[in-house]
Amino acid sequence: MARQIASGTTSVITSRVLRTWGASESALAEAVASRFEELVNDDRSRSRSSRRVSRASRFDSRARGHDAHATALLVNEESIVRSLIEEKLGDIIFGVDDQSMEDVVAAQLLERGLSLAVAESVTGGLIASRLVGVAGASQWFRGVS
Repeated sequence: MARQIASGTTSVITSRVLRTWGASESALAEAVASRFEELVNDDRSRSRSSRRVSRASRFDSRARGHDAHATALLVNEESIVRSLIEEKLGDIIFGVDDQSMEDVVAAQLLERGLSLAVAESVTGGLIASRLVGVAGASQWFRGVS
């Protein structure tokens, strides 16, 4: 998203969402709480053109500024938040932005030359349904047994 700022230059707001698995939202919020507080306090002393905000409830980091500056802030912020989550909760980040669990599973299966079949009863085919929704699923998904 691009926006004109007062001086007539263009600024952008960039965003990054980290996708996690196996931890509650409150556990994630606790893991990044110290960084969130730093950012809130830092935002109060910065100009609006370089404001950074991290929302623990969505694990969504945003940066505003000139394109290269905003991107650099976001890359740095992602590194900090990833480190905090991994240090306190382990390796639970599986994707970024729009990557779904199914997309990540598909990519890893393709990368390793593996295929997958599922046996479902209680789920009524939900897992298979979600997996076949990934483009190219016929390359690695063998169906339901």
